[in-house]
Amino acid sequence: ITAADPGVNDTHTIEVDCEDDGTVDDTINAASGTATCAYASSGVYTARATVTDSDGDSSTETVVVRVRNLAPDSVTLSVPTVNEGSASAFTVMAMDPGGDDITYFLDVNNDGTFEQNNATGLFTFAFPTDGDRMVGARACDAEGACSAVVMETASVDNLPPQVLAVNVPSTVTRGAPVTASAVAQDP
Repeated sequence: ITAADPGVNDTHTIEVDCEDDGTVDDTINAASGTATCAYASSGVYTARATVTDSDGDSSTETVVVRVRNLAPDSVTLSVPTVNEGSASAFTVMAMDPGGDDITYFLDVNNDGTFEQNNATGLFTFAFPTDGDRMVGARACDAEGACSAVVMETASVDNLPPQVLAVNVPSTVTRGAPVTASAVAQDP
């Protein structure tokens, strides 16, 4: 903020009302010329600066301030140890600079489509087969601003097959062929 006054010996005080609500948010001397305004929400605001000289004379100017919404940041994706065929919990966390509500998104197959979303950031998913999988997450605020996608690798461990049942006749004849069957499952 710059002030000019024909009275060369005058000193100046500048009061700044950041939201034009009648409350002085910052008072500065003309030598520094820098005021600080912090806006909690995006939107259009009118800021008012009133310059008063040491003789008591004053002048006021207003300026329109457009505060843009910022996307959530500090996005983290926690990927657990994963076993094939078993449900595993994934956690997405983020902060929104404007304090907006956040919706969390999870892409479990790295195709750019977020298969799951919710307001808690807690997800469950079961990979049907073993191998390394890229998992993506992002966070969007209530005003529609979205973070960059964060990627992590989920290492899906192979599990051994499980024998569920073995069927063998309870009585057999020595030397005679025996027919047995088994039921197994590979997760």
